[in-house]
Amino acid sequence: MSDIFISYSSHDREKALLLAEELRSLGTSVWIDQAIAGATRWSSEIAQALDECKALILLISQSSLSSKNCVKEVTIAAEADKQILPIDLEDIPLSHEFKYHLAGIQRVAYTNKTAIRRALEKLISTNSKKLGVIASQPKDNLIRLAVLPFSDLSPMHDNEWFADGMMDELISTLGSLTRMRVPSRMDVIHYKKNRPKIKQIARDLNVRYLIEGSVRKAGERIRISASLIDSASDWLLWSQNFNGTFENIFDFQEQTSKAIAEVLKLELTSEEEKILIKNPTDNPEAYQLYLKGIEHTARVTKTDFMTALSLFEEAVKLDPHFSAAYSEIAITCSETFRVYSRLPVWLERAEAAAKHIFEIEGETAQYHLAASGIDRLRGKLKDALYHAKRSVEIDPGFAIGYQSMGSLYHLLGDYRLSMESWEKAIQLRPDNTNTNLRYIMAIAQFGDVKMLHTAAVESVPIFERHIRLNPDDNTAKVELENVLDYAGRVDEAIASADTLSMIPELDGFSLYNLSCIYARCSAPDKAVTNIRRAADAGYRNIELIKNDSDLNSLREREDFQVVVRELEDKISKEECVI
Repeated sequence: MSDIFISYSSHDREKALLLAEELRSLGTSVWIDQAIAGATRWSSEIAQALDECKALILLISQSSLSSKNCVKEVTIAAEADKQILPIDLEDIPLSHEFKYHLAGIQRVAYTNKTAIRRALEKLISTNSKKLGVIASQPKDNLIRLAVLPFSDLSPMHDNEWFADGMMDELISTLGSLTRMRVPSRMDVIHYKKNRPKIKQIARDLNVRYLIEGSVRKAGERIRISASLIDSASDWLLWSQNFNGTFENIFDFQEQTSKAIAEVLKLELTSEEEKILIKNPTDNPEAYQLYLKGIEHTARVTKTDFMTALSLFEEAVKLDPHFSAAYSEIAITCSETFRVYSRLPVWLERAEAAAKHIFEIEGETAQYHLAASGIDRLRGKLKDALYHAKRSVEIDPGFAIGYQSMGSLYHLLGDYRLSMESWEKAIQLRPDNTNTNLRYIMAIAQFGDVKMLHTAAVESVPIFERHIRLNPDDNTAKVELENVLDYAGRVDEAIASADTLSMIPELDGFSLYNLSCIYARCSAPDKAVTNIRRAADAGYRNIELIKNDSDLNSLREREDFQVVVRELEDKISKEECVI
């Protein structure tokens, strides 16, 4: 029995099949007649599929509204009291044959995938209660769970680093399990400020299960509470209170992860069991320093990077075998070089930290990611690609590895493989805004105009949702303007870019992206102005400025060439500083 029956005209076959695949990727079973041709016969197979489905989707177009088969399918579904979702391929009035059956039913645009997903979740859930089954049970054998930010209940409310650290560790541990899909920190951190109802969060994140928790630290004593909730039923499946000191903090993490795996009936491999019991360090003080450092790196400012580095380095002094802390040192030094300074010492420090990771753990996905980032910043793109490939060979669920591959293939000019890498990253992190933008940019370079437009249109709701939940994320707002441009909404993109460009504290990366929008949209003066502002704000990726095809329209302009020469001079002087 399939959840969804898709009714469509043969003229709309391509879009129907694409929608079917997208729904299947979300864990929804779909019946669609892939053999439909101009003279489709009315078969018993179609009748049976209609009888067994939970809901029917009608793709509305001029062709489907004149299709006798679509009329039959909708009529049968309506008479059987099936749920019906009309999806507009074209914004046209309904014909008389459909008006009666679809009266009062809200129509959804084909391009609004978020609205389609939510409407189907509601329809299937409503119908499934009659059938006595849980509609949101994944059909792909994956368990989708989100770890929400832990609340800091400490007397002085000064232990957010501890609360966020518990969230991060559970995301990392549970997300490493093969059958588990766990949204990243970026996807959930905004719920620290605004916590809607459980069902709303589950819909936003496309998950079924949620972990909530709190921490309380007073002196050496700590108290941690955690709960596992099933959003489909609003049932509390498990809860635990942990009292102790930081000396036995890892007992809480192990007990929590094991309990969740048991409640959700996860059959763990021997390697996954090792992951659950593995402690990042045996030194509680080093672990506290590490968690405090993570809090600073999340803020991405130069000052916070320096503070984080000092904390990580203190941590590895206390535990020279603390691989995770070395990994953060490598990443922070690489990011400092990429964003704030071109002094070679930053890459030297990153490389030294990466060597420590290899000495402690051997070949791991994290080691190869660090090595890939260092080689990329040194311009050794083929070596960087080798390390990125090894990271996903070691861990096929390593989304960041696929992201690194996508960027490197892009820089090497292989846009087809870049697209494929970003597609794999999207499969692992479908709602990640950066991943969706990079995928769109790879398609733009590949030159498939139709595919580019479709991907951009489908990504707009992802960005809009992210910005709605993170209204202070100016970087995402700039990225949305790029997506709007690719989606053909040029005037809207320019108007919004003009508004965003007035924000004085905009970072260099965002200013660079604004310049790309202006260059593509035939506003060269504004493009050059924002390139200069990006350089003044610390943007140092001169290689991208020189080679980015978005800026090709500026190459012959004298003012653009002046900005490039001035930036080269700044970088040269910075590299000479001892």
